[in-house]
Amino acid sequence: MREVTPQEKAKMIELGQKLIRMRGEIIDANTEIENILDGVIVYNLIKQEHHDLFSDMLLWENFTFSTKVKMFGKLKLPDELISTQENLVKRLNKMLEARNNFAHRLSLIHLNEVYLIGKDTKPFKIDDKKFKELLEEAISIRESLEALYFYQKGITPEMLENAKTMWVDIKDIISPVD
Repeated sequence: MREVTPQEKAKMIELGQKLIRMRGEIIDANTEIENILDGVIVYNLIKQEHHDLFSDMLLWENFTFSTKVKMFGKLKLPDELISTQENLVKRLNKMLEARNNFAHRLSLIHLNEVYLIGKDTKPFKIDDKKFKELLEEAISIRESLEALYFYQKGITPEMLENAKTMWVDIKDIISPVD
């Protein structure tokens, strides 16, 4: 087996850093989705006196993202939200699969390409376009869950404009690791 050249090593380091960034961004996006999902589940299942206890339970390690997606799919939502719920469950399951692939199956196969290696599938090349589409879908899912949550709580867009709560994307307030 030959040793890698300095140029190949530099390329591998560059791709390795790209993998770390991609993995981090996908997992961050899914964490945001999971937090909203927690709120929707708690709101729909628990009366006020048990709200805090159940909310804490969702943070236990045994309540995985996949368990929460299953719970969300079984919620008895009002009739006008059933098709939204069914659509979100499908999208959440696809996002869950992507999140798990990014967390556990990213790989470098060639010196200039990043791949997802599935259990029973051939390697799937991840380029910047596909990665951006996946992040945009994660944002869309989060926004859909937030809208559903706010709708159920009777919160209108006008009410949110006057809210004191602030939100900033984590990537905007942390600096990249060198």
